[in-house]
Amino acid sequence: MNLNVGYMLLRNAHEQPDKLAVIFGNKRYTYKVFNERVNRLSNALLGKGVGKGDKVAYLLNNCSEFAEISFALSKIGALSVPLNFRLKEEEIGYIIENSDSSFLFFGPEFKENIAKLLPRCRKVKKAVQVGGISEYQDLLQASSPQEPSVLVTEDDEHSIMYTSGTTGFPKGAVHSHKSRIWNSLNMLVDTGLRGTDIFAITTPLFHIAAGHTMLLSTIFSGGKVVILAGFSLPEFFEKIQEEKITAFFAVPTVFVRILEHPRRKDYDLASLRLLFTGGAVTSVELKEKLMQAFPLATLDDLMGLTEGGPLTTFLPHRDAFRKPDSVGRAHFSQMVRVVNEKGEDVKGEEVGEIIVKGPAVMKEYYKNPEATAKALRDGWLYTGDLARVDEEGYQYLTVRRTDLIISGGENVYPAEVEKVLLLHPAVQEAAVIGIKDKEWGERVMAVVVLREGERPTAENLLSFCQDKLAGYKRPRSIAFIDELPKNQLGKILYKELRNRFEKGDAGKR
Repeated sequence: MNLNVGYMLLRNAHEQPDKLAVIFGNKRYTYKVFNERVNRLSNALLGKGVGKGDKVAYLLNNCSEFAEISFALSKIGALSVPLNFRLKEEEIGYIIENSDSSFLFFGPEFKENIAKLLPRCRKVKKAVQVGGISEYQDLLQASSPQEPSVLVTEDDEHSIMYTSGTTGFPKGAVHSHKSRIWNSLNMLVDTGLRGTDIFAITTPLFHIAAGHTMLLSTIFSGGKVVILAGFSLPEFFEKIQEEKITAFFAVPTVFVRILEHPRRKDYDLASLRLLFTGGAVTSVELKEKLMQAFPLATLDDLMGLTEGGPLTTFLPHRDAFRKPDSVGRAHFSQMVRVVNEKGEDVKGEEVGEIIVKGPAVMKEYYKNPEATAKALRDGWLYTGDLARVDEEGYQYLTVRRTDLIISGGENVYPAEVEKVLLLHPAVQEAAVIGIKDKEWGERVMAVVVLREGERPTAENLLSFCQDKLAGYKRPRSIAFIDELPKNQLGKILYKELRNRFEKGDAGKR
């Protein structure tokens, strides 16, 4: 027997066929029915000439078909290439071409985009619309529900997950079936997620955190997945109450929205037992408010990157207040170090780069041996994230290497300055960037989102920072904007801010 992603679904279809597996809108599939739909699609793709090693791209909003396609490709050894619908047309076209995708699924809302892209995506032999009365349904109805007879091993490639592209064109991280299984085990072993849980997927499935970690982990455990088309309040509260949801993941900014919503207490949210966050360090203040609002739930911090699994480090709820601002220690199957430029483990207040080794780490960057050689050295993945480590081995993320500010030869870590700015009662969000400067190399600039109704001046905030930060760390200018640019997981896009403000857009001062 070969252990692969498809087997994990088959196992639950065999052991608990009548248990609900996937819910999306008014669609409710048991493990038996969902597995049969997956098999029908698998066999249909084989009939269309899609086989082991072929790449299949899909441009979809969150839907149950997204999960079906992912598992169907797993069962025939084809590689999933989920597309970020928030990318520009040029970037989507680049990924389709770069991945050598020969088959494409798309939602009806992307029909015009695909029509423009297909002439330049010459390797795509077939494009199928998903949703409504479409060829997708015809493919399923005309195909066998039996298990496809394709030998897929744990070492076979499973997917190409493209990075967010914040430092240039996206790179495709190739993951195997083995890495997907181990990433799920990291989630299950460390967090206590189990088969009785009902997990709501609130973030885009094209992202590795939702599509691989949350979806696969829940299905592997035999739990129930509730896929949300999008996130909105109070509709999400209604869904928790209706489905008795026990677990979900959200970035800190979304948890703030949940806590501040005026109708939250109108709903019965007592079913919640596992809350997960990541994408940014969650403040102690926010954690305290969450624990007060949801006294029956725990909050675990998950941190990582596409290339790492994504799960690399984990801060359990029991350490939330003992290790404030930490991203935790290595996940179950991972080994994590923080090293200096000589490859030596850092000590004390020294800052180094996080490197990761383990079975959940990517195999390579697709068709990019130069980037692969730079990222994977001696079996370790060099993440580009900078951190320090305390005496117990807990890590404290400082900054992405590309976002480090060097002013007058001194290192300035944006998170340290942002933490001070967020202490000001008028500041809702803050991002600190380095702007090119002839005298200092870079000067520190803060970009701030104010709380509603607040109107402090830049001078007020600069004065606030004066006694709390060393001179070289203090912002030299402050811009006020309505919203910080972020990626699909809520991470601030520092590069986009640097490009904007270096071009002279000073914002409101």
